[in-house]
Amino acid sequence: MAPAFSQVSVTGKTLVCPNATESYAVPSAPGDAYVWSLSSGGTLLNNGAPEVEVKWDTGAPGSGPHLLKVTIQNGNATATASLDVSIQATVPMSCPNKVNISLGPDGTSTIYPQTLLNANLPAYDNFVVEVNDAQGNSYGDQVHCEHIGEVMTGKVTDLCSGNTCWSYLVVEDKSGPTFDCPTQPTPMLCDQDFEQYPHPDCWDNCTNANQLLVVFLGQTIDDSNVCQEVWVTKNWMAIDAYGNESECEQVLKITSPNNVDFPSDTVWSCDTYAAFPNITDAAALADSLSETGSGVPGGVNGLYCAYNFNFSDDTLSACGNSFKIIRTWFVFNWCTGQVLVEDADGDTNEQLIEVMDFTPPELTLDPIILNANLKGSVGMLCRSTGLLPPATVTDNCNGFTTRIYTPVGEAVYVNDEDGAEGGYIPFPGLAIGIHEVTYEATDDCGNIGQKKVLIQVKDLKAPNAICDYITDANLTNEGTIEVFAETFDDGSIDNCCIDRFEVKRMGEPDAAFAPSIIFDCADSEETVVMRVYDCFDNYNDCMVLVQVNDKQAPVCVAPPDLTVDCTAIPVGLELSDSETLTELFGEASASDNCQNTLEELTATGNIYCGDGFINRQFVATDPAGNVSASCFQHITIEGKADWVIHFPADWSGACGGTDDSQGVWFENAGCDLFAVSWSDQFYNTSSDSACMQIIRTWEVINWCKYLPGMTAFAVPHQPGGDSISHVTHGNFSYFTYQQTIELTDGDPPVLTYTGDHEFCSLDDDCATGEVHLPLQVQDACTDDLPVKYVLDLHADGVPDGSGNGIFNGTLPLGEHLLVYEVVDGCGNEADLEVPFSVKDCKKPVAYCENGLIVELSQAGEVEVWAKDLNFNSSDNCPGDLTFSFSPDTTVQALTFDCLDVDDIQYVQLWVTDAAGNQDFCNTWIDIQDNFLDCHPGNNPLIAGTLRTEAGDGVENATVGLNTGQSVTTQADGHFAFPNLTSGGDYTVAPVKDDAPLNGVSTFDLVLISKHILAIQPLNSPYKIIAADVNRSNSVTTFDLVELRKLILHIEDDFSNNTSWRFVKKDFVFQNPDKPFDEIFPETIDINNLDTDLTGADFVAIKVGDVNGNAEASGFTHTEDRSTGKPLQIRLNPQKYAAGEPVVARFLARDFKNMEGVQFTLGFDPQLFDFESFTPGFLTSENVGLRFKNEGKLTFSWH
Repeated sequence: MAPAFSQVSVTGKTLVCPNATESYAVPSAPGDAYVWSLSSGGTLLNNGAPEVEVKWDTGAPGSGPHLLKVTIQNGNATATASLDVSIQATVPMSCPNKVNISLGPDGTSTIYPQTLLNANLPAYDNFVVEVNDAQGNSYGDQVHCEHIGEVMTGKVTDLCSGNTCWSYLVVEDKSGPTFDCPTQPTPMLCDQDFEQYPHPDCWDNCTNANQLLVVFLGQTIDDSNVCQEVWVTKNWMAIDAYGNESECEQVLKITSPNNVDFPSDTVWSCDTYAAFPNITDAAALADSLSETGSGVPGGVNGLYCAYNFNFSDDTLSACGNSFKIIRTWFVFNWCTGQVLVEDADGDTNEQLIEVMDFTPPELTLDPIILNANLKGSVGMLCRSTGLLPPATVTDNCNGFTTRIYTPVGEAVYVNDEDGAEGGYIPFPGLAIGIHEVTYEATDDCGNIGQKKVLIQVKDLKAPNAICDYITDANLTNEGTIEVFAETFDDGSIDNCCIDRFEVKRMGEPDAAFAPSIIFDCADSEETVVMRVYDCFDNYNDCMVLVQVNDKQAPVCVAPPDLTVDCTAIPVGLELSDSETLTELFGEASASDNCQNTLEELTATGNIYCGDGFINRQFVATDPAGNVSASCFQHITIEGKADWVIHFPADWSGACGGTDDSQGVWFENAGCDLFAVSWSDQFYNTSSDSACMQIIRTWEVINWCKYLPGMTAFAVPHQPGGDSISHVTHGNFSYFTYQQTIELTDGDPPVLTYTGDHEFCSLDDDCATGEVHLPLQVQDACTDDLPVKYVLDLHADGVPDGSGNGIFNGTLPLGEHLLVYEVVDGCGNEADLEVPFSVKDCKKPVAYCENGLIVELSQAGEVEVWAKDLNFNSSDNCPGDLTFSFSPDTTVQALTFDCLDVDDIQYVQLWVTDAAGNQDFCNTWIDIQDNFLDCHPGNNPLIAGTLRTEAGDGVENATVGLNTGQSVTTQADGHFAFPNLTSGGDYTVAPVKDDAPLNGVSTFDLVLISKHILAIQPLNSPYKIIAADVNRSNSVTTFDLVELRKLILHIEDDFSNNTSWRFVKKDFVFQNPDKPFDEIFPETIDINNLDTDLTGADFVAIKVGDVNGNAEASGFTHTEDRSTGKPLQIRLNPQKYAAGEPVVARFLARDFKNMEGVQFTLGFDPQLFDFESFTPGFLTSENVGLRFKNEGKLTFSWH
């Protein structure tokens, strides 16, 4: 039976959701029996156990309470327990818009459902809360300090219905900081600084302790009984980051000690005193040497201490700069009237302070190497009495004396006193080897410092190398000779001893030195280096000129004599062709102790038609110039006749067809020489099968037997051709044979005119012109056909003459017609009409008036006609002349106004004749304002021009004044500001910022690069300013990068510059090669203007254009960007299917020889989509992709 039935209770939820299954339980014990019952509202799902599950009804929201009861029986004992359970009604979910949440002392706060719901429920078991920030992060049902000021939401969810509502949470910190405020007074001694006593520790729930603001509010001091104690009450306030405040009251109890503590005796080092002389002061001890003294009596130095104190010093000198201070302290207790001379520890009021030197001097010196300056004697090597340098000696406080001790005695000092300036090793000196020398320094207080230094005595002097300057070496039969190094010695000497000799060739590395050297046939005059080593590996060199001699001549061996058939001799064999002779008759050989050159001299001989001889001669020469005796080969050549001559068969066919006849051909197995020629006779025929017959006579001559005047043997004609041989006709050397060829032709000749259709009349009477009408005639059969022509003057259909051949003649002006006619040998006819004209091509003679002076009207304008500037211009032909100010004949008048006054206007007078021929002359117009219509009241004006360095006027630039006025320049760059206020101050500032690509090309990149690399500097300050694209007052690669981006259309404008810059014209650059070393004026300032200023001129600079081809007037210039051989770009043609990736590889010839390249590559954007560019010789920096969707890729490289 479970104990204490009276304590049994049912555990489980008392407010449940409809249709929910919940568990309930009571404590269990062995032997207990359980019977559960439910009054209403649900169904028990099990029974008989300490736990039971209840399925609550669906249709009973808001009902209850329902009694859940359990009866527990154990033996005769019975107990009951029950629980009232209600089924939650449907709760309308409503939350306030905003809820303020205050954080607790731990910096957190839990949000409960009832905090947010606008409902008063008996229980909230079926509600949960979730807190989120603005980013959706969940924090469960809690908020923290970091949420202060954040946008937070709290959402309540009804677990029964799933319904929710939410509120904005305003997280606040309302808790002030917490002080660890002491409850009892804090004791202090009187020599402690109560003003600096820190505040008690404090902390806060949301603000770090080091971020709390602690404010001292003030203090009260009770010093009414100083001899007993003083009370100090301090008030503090702590404020957290959210303005919450807390206060603390801190009480300090200050008392005076009953006794004092006299300072202990102190010893200071002299170097510490030198750095911090304050250490001997009667001041309190401190951790920092710069602040400490030697101490004061303890417990007496404070505002509320009951003591007064003073002291007196007695200073005694010690060794060097050392000293001692006897300090006597006087302490008086003004509360008791007692004078203290001893403290509680037995220390008296006398303090000893010593400043002493306990540190010996420090010596530094590197190991020493001395040369053996004493020559050795018999049985003794070299020794040294060299100078031992002084050591570097430092002492912390005092002076010092230096001594030097060597193994052979104390050094002989340079200054005769000590080693401050070093000393010499005493006689007999130190032998070659390593020795220990002691340097010793003693300071004024007797401290001794030592430094053991190793002295190495070495033979540092190289031998004196003496060479036998010129030496002969004769090669042996093997072509080599070995020469030992000492052979080249001519009495070398050393101060100690000589060990060995070595030798190498001049120019070889030192690793090539060896005891001997070998010369061979490749050597002639060789410079060698002999090296002499002493016994300590010191060495010296001298040079020897070795004359290597080869005095043995080579031996020549010719191939054996031969007899050959003439057929073995190639036709046209040249006796000077040694290569062919070697292939035919064998190769000679030669031997020598060295290399040799075998030469075949030009052979001699006599060969005619296969009979004769050849004599070959050889000679061998070695590199030394030794020449062998000549050797010879004799070749005997025997002749042979073995030939057949084949004459061709007759042939017939169409003109231009294939002639199946082979002509004369030979079978020549012998050595006879034949020549072939032919001649043709043409005959017209009217047979049905042909219209032309050719009788072709063939001639064949055997030059081996032919003699001048011989009669030809006529081989009888055979329609199918014939053959003869050396067997049947060997006695003859001259043959003829006739072949018949018949031709048909149905095609007329082809006539082609290749000349001009317009001819000029250049005579003074404008009557006639020379005419030449060339004609090309092509015919399948006949090359030279007769040509006829008919001339129709003025092309009126009436013949005016005829003739034969190509027309050349003098004809009158007008439109004419010539007809060519040709008939070939077969009667085929062809004709060709050639229209042509004879025109007036002579320019008129333009004569100008020598200037014209005109006055402005009262309206301030005047119109000048071009004809007013004509002075008897003339033409050779009749017709009216037209006068204009440009090649455009419609520009026959110009209008001038006040802007043109006082500035000569230079113009061109163009004269055009009736035939359209033009010429011009130059003159000027002076515009005057005699009625002062442009200067009412005689007010002054400012005028000037904007011109490039080349003198071209800049059009459409804006010129402004500081008064706000502005004008636009004319085509000649002129501007003017009339009617200005007299006595005023003015600033003239021109601006032009359009068309940044005007005059800019890759060629400018090339020139700027050459300037940067100092290969070809720009030759004027204005070009250098133009090259400063980014306006950094320097010309660097950054300017190249920005200009290339502009050329490739990656950028539309300069990032930090205008398109044009203007420099005052009369400004003189002090250093034209460095214009940025000074500030050059880009405006003109005028003070107290009282007369006309007509010279406000500027030099215009087009930024980026360093070759000066920008168009200053308008922007219609087409730039010539080719400066040499054009770049040929090749693309291998390929076929692609739709949707297939296309890889187009472009190849350029001689690209590396280009200084710069600029072009645009086009493609059809309807057919191709650009994907990527793979760098090759060009990189991505050289490609502009801005217009890729329009089918254009821009390229610029330099």
